[in-house]
Amino acid sequence: MTVNDIPRSAKKLNNTAIGPHWGRPAPGLLVTGFFRERAPYGVLRPRGTRDWLLTYTLQGRGRYRQTGLEYLAQPGDLVLLEPGAHHDYGCLPKGRWVFVWAHFIARPDWLPHLDWPLAGKGLRVIHVESPALRQRVRAAFLRAHADARGSLGEDLAATGLEEVILLADRLAYEYQRTTPDELLRNIDDLQRVRDVYWDLPPRNGDDVAETYP
Repeated sequence: MTVNDIPRSAKKLNNTAIGPHWGRPAPGLLVTGFFRERAPYGVLRPRGTRDWLLTYTLQGRGRYRQTGLEYLAQPGDLVLLEPGAHHDYGCLPKGRWVFVWAHFIARPDWLPHLDWPLAGKGLRVIHVESPALRQRVRAAFLRAHADARGSLGEDLAATGLEEVILLADRLAYEYQRTTPDELLRNIDDLQRVRDVYWDLPPRNGDDVAETYP
């Protein structure tokens, strides 16, 4: 299911992701969207929702706020809000935010893979640094969004969303295993690679600008 399939009244509800006539969401329910927003776009749900909300920033920045906390999502950021977590997010003043999102009820086998680093109360963040991995996450998320539109949409979309969740969880695991000394060695390795290749002219096709629909 995509956001366009939700009745207009359901889109305006503050504390639930779906309309009241849908009843309590069944396990596995999945709703996706692809938003290109500008200020003053914002969402406020003080009591959050009954489901999980995952966003992936493609361009611009998105602002998440909680008491005593403000987090600015950058391109490559996966931001996860747990059920019941405070929702206060939107564009910066005069800003633009392009992102894909999914509201979902986590399948039982997904739950161990949603224990990402906490940035706030029920607010979890994973930053995807590698351009290749960013592209993979983007493709999987957009595939989930496209698949949600057709027959068997929820099941098909769940495969794309599951790929995103697993990729993020693998990053979270790698972050936890990386010691400060290893981080310094990685930085030194990147510096040496840059020093070797900095002055070499790019090969044909190496510099491809990434664009988003």
